[in-house]
Amino acid sequence: MLVPNAPIVQGKAAIEEVWRQIVGTGGNTLHIEMLEVEEAGAWAYEVGRFTARAPDGSDLNAGKYVVIWQLQPDDTWKTHRDIFNWDVPPQGA
Repeated sequence: MLVPNAPIVQGKAAIEEVWRQIVGTGGNTLHIEMLEVEEAGAWAYEVGRFTARAPDGSDLNAGKYVVIWQLQPDDTWKTHRDIFNWDVPPQGA
Protein backbone atom coordinates (compact mmCIF):
# COMPACT_ATOMS: atom_id res chain seq x y z
CA MET A 1 0.00 0.00 0.00
CA LEU A 2 1.38 3.37 -1.03
CA VAL A 3 0.21 5.92 1.54
CA PRO A 4 0.79 9.70 1.37
CA ASN A 5 3.72 10.98 3.45
CA ALA A 6 4.72 7.50 4.65
CA PRO A 7 6.89 4.53 3.71
CA ILE A 8 5.37 1.62 1.77
CA VAL A 9 2.99 -0.36 3.99
CA GLN A 10 3.16 -4.15 3.70
CA GLY A 11 1.28 -6.99 5.36
CA LYS A 12 -2.33 -7.47 6.34
CA ALA A 13 -1.98 -6.18 9.92
CA ALA A 14 -0.12 -3.03 8.85
CA ILE A 15 -2.67 -2.28 6.10
CA GLU A 16 -5.55 -2.79 8.53
CA GLU A 17 -3.88 -0.31 10.90
CA VAL A 18 -3.59 2.30 8.12
CA TRP A 19 -7.33 1.98 7.43
CA ARG A 20 -8.07 2.22 11.17
CA GLN A 21 -6.13 5.50 11.24
CA ILE A 22 -8.00 6.81 8.18
CA VAL A 23 -11.48 5.86 9.38
CA GLY A 24 -10.86 6.33 13.10
CA THR A 25 -13.03 4.85 15.83
CA GLY A 26 -16.32 5.49 17.58
CA GLY A 27 -18.89 4.99 14.83
CA ASN A 28 -17.04 6.66 11.95
CA THR A 29 -17.83 5.34 8.47
CA LEU A 30 -15.96 4.97 5.20
CA HIS A 31 -17.74 5.67 1.91
CA ILE A 32 -16.04 4.32 -1.23
CA GLU A 33 -17.17 5.27 -4.72
CA MET A 34 -15.76 3.17 -7.57
CA LEU A 35 -15.51 5.31 -10.70
CA GLU A 36 -13.82 2.92 -13.12
CA VAL A 37 -12.91 -0.78 -13.28
CA GLU A 38 -11.10 -2.43 -16.19
CA GLU A 39 -9.85 -6.01 -16.62
CA ALA A 40 -7.18 -7.35 -18.98
CA GLY A 41 -6.58 -11.07 -18.51
CA ALA A 42 -5.01 -11.74 -15.11
CA TRP A 43 -4.86 -8.01 -14.25
CA ALA A 44 -7.44 -5.39 -13.39
CA TYR A 45 -7.46 -1.89 -12.03
CA GLU A 46 -9.96 0.15 -10.06
CA VAL A 47 -10.13 3.94 -9.70
CA GLY A 48 -12.29 5.73 -7.17
CA ARG A 49 -12.84 8.15 -4.31
CA PHE A 50 -13.26 7.70 -0.58
CA THR A 51 -14.53 9.77 2.34
CA ALA A 52 -14.31 8.98 6.04
CA ARG A 53 -17.14 10.56 8.04
CA ALA A 54 -17.81 11.13 11.73
CA PRO A 55 -21.09 9.93 13.28
CA ASP A 56 -22.51 13.46 12.84
CA GLY A 57 -21.89 13.23 9.05
CA SER A 58 -18.95 15.64 8.96
CA ASP A 59 -16.01 14.70 6.73
CA LEU A 60 -12.91 13.50 8.59
CA ASN A 61 -10.81 13.04 5.44
CA ALA A 62 -11.22 12.26 1.75
CA GLY A 63 -9.18 11.25 -1.25
CA LYS A 64 -8.87 9.25 -4.43
CA TYR A 65 -7.28 5.87 -5.11
CA VAL A 66 -6.04 3.36 -7.67
CA VAL A 67 -5.92 -0.37 -6.91
CA ILE A 68 -4.23 -2.90 -9.19
CA TRP A 69 -5.64 -6.42 -8.84
CA GLN A 70 -4.02 -9.72 -9.86
CA LEU A 71 -5.93 -12.93 -10.59
CA GLN A 72 -4.66 -15.80 -8.44
CA PRO A 73 -4.30 -19.48 -9.46
CA ASP A 74 -7.44 -20.29 -7.40
CA ASP A 75 -9.45 -17.75 -9.51
CA THR A 76 -9.69 -15.17 -6.72
CA TRP A 77 -8.51 -11.57 -7.11
CA LYS A 78 -5.83 -10.19 -4.78
CA THR A 79 -4.67 -6.60 -4.38
CA HIS A 80 -1.28 -6.22 -6.04
CA ARG A 81 -0.84 -2.46 -5.45
CA ASP A 82 -2.97 0.14 -3.68
CA ILE A 83 -2.17 3.86 -3.84
CA PHE A 84 -4.13 6.88 -2.69
CA ASN A 85 -3.79 10.62 -2.24
CA TRP A 86 -5.64 13.05 0.00
CA ASP A 87 -8.12 15.66 -1.12
CA VAL A 88 -8.85 16.43 2.53
CA PRO A 89 -6.11 14.99 4.78
CA PRO A 90 -6.84 13.87 8.32
CA GLN A 91 -5.84 16.43 10.93
CA GLY A 92 -2.17 15.99 11.73
CA ALA A 93 -1.36 14.25 8.42
